[in-house]
Order: sequence, then structure tokens, then C-alpha cells
Amino acid sequence: MIKTNKKIYFAAIFGSLAILLLIFFENFTKTYFIQNNRILNTIHDLQTLEAKLDYQILENSLFLYKNFDSIISTQKNIETIFKKIESDKHFKNEHPSVYKELMDYKRTLYKKIEIIHDFESVNSTIKNSTMYLSTLITKIPEINEKSDKLKLENYNKLVIKTISSIFLAKNSFDEDFIEEIKINYEHLKKFSFDKKNLKNFHSVLLSHLQVFITNFPIYTKYLNEILHNDSKEKLQKTLEEFIVSADKELKFLTLLYNILIIFYILFIIAILYLMLIIDKENILLKKAQSKLEKMARIDPLTKLLNRRVLDSDKKKLQNPVFFIINIDRFKHFNDFYGINAGDFILRYVAKALKNIVPKDSKAKFYRIGGDDFGILMEKDSLDIEKIAKDIIDYFKTHTIRYNNIDIHLSVSIGITLQKPLIETADMALKYVKKDIRRSFFIYNSNLGFYKKIEDNINRAKILKNALETDNVFPYFQPICDPYSNEIVKYEVLARLKNKNKVESISTYLQIAKETKMYEELTKTIFEKSFEYFKDKNCHFSLNISMEDISNPNTLKFVKKLFDTYPHILQKVTFEILESTAIIDYNMVREFISMVKKMGSKIALDDFGSGFSNYEHILNLNIDYIKIDGSLIKDIDKNTHAKLIVKTINNFAKEANIKTVAEFVHSQEVLEKIKELNIDYAQGFYLAKPTPFIKAEKCKKNF
Repeated sequence: MIKTNKKIYFAAIFGSLAILLLIFFENFTKTYFIQNNRILNTIHDLQTLEAKLDYQILENSLFLYKNFDSIISTQKNIETIFKKIESDKHFKNEHPSVYKELMDYKRTLYKKIEIIHDFESVNSTIKNSTMYLSTLITKIPEINEKSDKLKLENYNKLVIKTISSIFLAKNSFDEDFIEEIKINYEHLKKFSFDKKNLKNFHSVLLSHLQVFITNFPIYTKYLNEILHNDSKEKLQKTLEEFIVSADKELKFLTLLYNILIIFYILFIIAILYLMLIIDKENILLKKAQSKLEKMARIDPLTKLLNRRVLDSDKKKLQNPVFFIINIDRFKHFNDFYGINAGDFILRYVAKALKNIVPKDSKAKFYRIGGDDFGILMEKDSLDIEKIAKDIIDYFKTHTIRYNNIDIHLSVSIGITLQKPLIETADMALKYVKKDIRRSFFIYNSNLGFYKKIEDNINRAKILKNALETDNVFPYFQPICDPYSNEIVKYEVLARLKNKNKVESISTYLQIAKETKMYEELTKTIFEKSFEYFKDKNCHFSLNISMEDISNPNTLKFVKKLFDTYPHILQKVTFEILESTAIIDYNMVREFISMVKKMGSKIALDDFGSGFSNYEHILNLNIDYIKIDGSLIKDIDKNTHAKLIVKTINNFAKEANIKTVAEFVHSQEVLEKIKELNIDYAQGFYLAKPTPFIKAEKCKKNF
């Protein structure tokens, strides 16, 4: 009886221990799934917001009345998510690799957002001209004389045809329309009119047509770069890597469950009910594990292998050849026919590729992101060009029918036999996209993949070394009164010394932003400039970007300079780079308010470079507009540039704002500046940047 009691006693102890372990395990798994679901939801939120951002870009480009408020709001939402990620200790400590990938995705996405800023600038220019052209059709003056009526009828038809082509080009994003528009433009230039109203109408029409012809290729280039950016692929890769990590943890949980099962079998057979529960939970875990393993390998939409499997498979081949197949203008199909149609197209292409490529090639097929597909195989004796041509010809000759709609597809193909496979194939694909005569291209070393990487690394080293050795310093270029030739102020320009050669900082700015040296660069130039001008009776201007204005550290540094050099604040002008999209007006207004309270002035730099928005002038309390050199440099030859500059200058005069003409490089350009009554001029013809100034030449009342 005693022995039996001891057995019951020990059984009770082991049973209690088993229950405690089960309770602990349940709490642990609950916490585990809650935390992991939070990470998954965060990644899904980022995927949704980026897709929303792409949609808003397309919406903004398609509809003339749309502004950039929704895009700015989405960008802020993305920034909010990243702030939460960076402050979340669980991300950093429990999943360091996922956190690192998310930060890598952030850098890629922010590069895309920078391209969006550039796109917004071109888009605004095109919208302005397109909206104006849409009103011109109804404003063509009439001619009463019968002799001129036929001429005007022909002119009217050509005007309507040209403006219609512009709307077709803008709404289809098709550059093919540009050639027709250019031809019509040349025909229109041959028309001439004596009557003042017709003559003025004709001049304005040609000016806006020229603006559209010049900017539309840039507009489509930026749009394609935005919509085909690899940020989504990076985020998908992060999701897949997290799933792999979760898979490993699930295996550990499964092992723990198995230990508990053995523990139950050996010591507490009497607690059969608990054993059954553990068995059921174990089955659920195995099902979840199997599902995660499948998710980690297979693209759920096309049922093709995914990017993670490709990264593994490419290491197994001796002489691999890799194809990247991209569906041309896929985003447009998605937008015009809906997401369901887009999914149908992706499934169709996946199935078609498997049927086109010869079975004896033993090729593997992948969806590597968005509308990009991959094919991997051993080179052997395969005819690579024939396979590429067969794929291209198939889609040219086959029509997809979706909901009684015929959809005609075409594809572009990048091919490589050189490592790294994905990167070099992608470069070949980009080369195809730039050359409309090509449908496929095989990568060769002349495309310079490694050279570009090497150049970027070298630039980063040069800039880092220059900052560390105090070889970043200001140069000063005079801004003059064109009517008296007096120097009225100096613009500070950043330079660095590289192997005893002084270079402009412009080629290093992108590297500075990507490697987090931009803040140090700004502080160095600002501090050296304030120190240089502290004992000089001269006005000077400093360039400041949205990166600077939105950086709290930089603004604190500027305030510190204000406190250190209070006696020269009224001589400082801050030039805000207008070519960069102003994404937060409140932030810019706060900055302008801060510096104006100190007595400093504000200039809007590079006005007319693309993102020119007269709303900036009205919404921001600025003192000067610096008209971009792209408009000034040919003003003596280009009547359209002259008309645009005249418009900007007249608008500025009405707003009581002074104007500065940049890139004055000849006497002829200087004379045009005077003719248009522009207030100030700057350029190599007047004076080049120098490391020192002659303070006595400064005009005191600027």
C-alpha cells in the first residue's frame, strides 16, 4: 500500500510538473504567435501602402485635377510604420535579420520616393501645359475673310489632332505618340499669321507643345522607374525570410511538444485526456509547419517557385543560364482592367512559359516579384536566342481573352550567363527597356555592372576621407547686379579635395545621402561659411534641402550657429532647392519662420527645373526666385525659354519677389537678362567660384 501511495505521490508530482509545463508552453506559444503576427501585419501594411503609393502615382498622372496630397499622406504613413519598427525592441533583438532586411527595404523605398519627387516635378510641368492646351481648342480666333478660311480650317484640324495626340500619349504613357506630335509640331511651325490675336494664340500653342515634347520622355522614364522599382521584391524577400525563421522556431516547438508527449507516456499515463489534447495540438502544429514550408517555396498566385528557391537553386548549376521575363506595361493592364485581370494575366504567362520552353531543357520556373518571371537551366547545347525568340513570338501571336476582352501582351527578356545571375539579367532587361528596337538582350561585361558598383564604392571612400581629413570646404560664386556689374552677394558652393584636385560636391551628393554622410556634409559647409563671413561686410547664401529641413539634428545645428554668430544673420539667405518636392509645407513654413525671425532671407532655388509650382511662391514667404540655368542658358536663342522666363519674372514682380538668373555664360545671355528686367545674375561669364572673396567689392544694400 505504501509503495502504491509512493507511486501515486510521484505520479502526482510528475503530473503537476507536466501541467505546469503545459501552461508555460501555452503562454509561450500565445506570445510567440501574437508577436509574429504583429511582424507579419507590419510587413503586409508596408506592402499595402507601397501598392497604394503606386496607384496614387498612376492616378495623379492620369487625372489633371489630382494633387500630391494623397501621395504625401501615404509617405507619412510609411514613415510612421518605420518609426514604430525602429523603436520596437522585439524586431531588433528577437529577429535581427528581419529587422536588417526591413531597414534595407526602407533605404530602397526611400530611393523610390526620391524618384517620385522627381516625377512629381515633371508631372506638374506636363499637367500645366496639358490643362492649358485643353482650353486652347475653344479659343482659336476666327477669320472673316474667305481667302483665309481654308487656311484656318486646316490649322484648326491640325491643332485639334495634335492636342488629341497629347491626351492619348499622357493617358496611355505611350512614347510612340511623341513622334506624331513632333511631326504635327513641325507642320504647325510653318503656319504664320498677321493678325495679332492669331499670332499670339499660335505662339502660346507652340510654347506649350514644346514643353510637352521636351518633358514627356522624362515623365515616362520616371514613371517606369517608380512602377518597376525593386523595393517590393525586397519586402517580399523579407517576408519570405521571416517565414523561414518562423519555420525553424516551429520545428523547435514541435520538438518540445514531442518531449511533452514522451513525458506524458512515461510518467502520467493516467492523464489520458491531456495527452489527447497535446496530440491534437501537435497535429495542428505540423499542419501549420507544412503550410509555412509551402508558403516559403511556392508563389501562391502562379504556383511557380519563388525568389527564395531561386537563390538556392542557382548555386547547384555548373553552367547556369538565367532569363528574366517582364510583362510590358503590366501596371497599365492592372489599372485599366482591374487587379483580377492582372492576376489572370500572371497565371496565364506562368502557364505559357512552361509550355514554350522545351521540356528536355529541364528548366525551372520562378516568379521573382511583381510581373517578373525567371527561368533557370543548364547551358549545355541549348539555343538561348531561339528560346527567347519563341517566348517573344508566342505572346505576339496569341491573344488573351478575359471577360470578353481581348488583351494583347508583349514581353521583354534579359538573359545572362554571368554571375551574379539575377543582377546581371536585370541589367540586360533594363538595357532592353531603353532600346525600343530590342525585345531581348544577353548580358555582357560592357554594360558595366561591376564598374558602377566600384565607382559608387570609390566615391563613398573619397567623400568619407575628405570629411575625416577636413578636405571639404566652401567656394564662393558672386551674384551680380547686371546693370551696374556690382557684386551684391555670394553663393556658397561645396567643394572637396581629392588627390590635390578640387572637385564639385555634386557627384557625391547621392552617395552622401545613401551612406548617412549628408548631415555631416551640410554641417561642415554651414559652419565654415559662418566662420568665414563673420568679419566680412558681405551677404551670402547657403543651399538647404528638404533632407536638411526635415532633419532635427541639422536644424538644431543651424539654431546653434544663429546663437554663435548673431551679428551676421541679416546677411544670410537660405536657398531651398525647389527641384526637390516639398513634401511637408508646415515643416518648411516653420523653418522659414524661424530664419526670418533672425533676420535672414529665403530664396527658392532651381525654379523652372521641372517641379515648378507657382503655389510654392504663394504659400511660402520667400524673398528671391532663382530661375534655373536650364531656362537661362539658351534664352538668347530659344524663344520658348524666353517666354517661360518672362512669365516667371512677371509673376515674381507681381508678388514683390526679386529674381536671379543662373547660368549666365555669355554677353548675349546677359543682354537678354537685362531686356527682361531680371534683378540679379549669376554665371561663369560674370564670375567663377573662388576659395576667397574680396569683401570690399560687395554692394552693401542687398
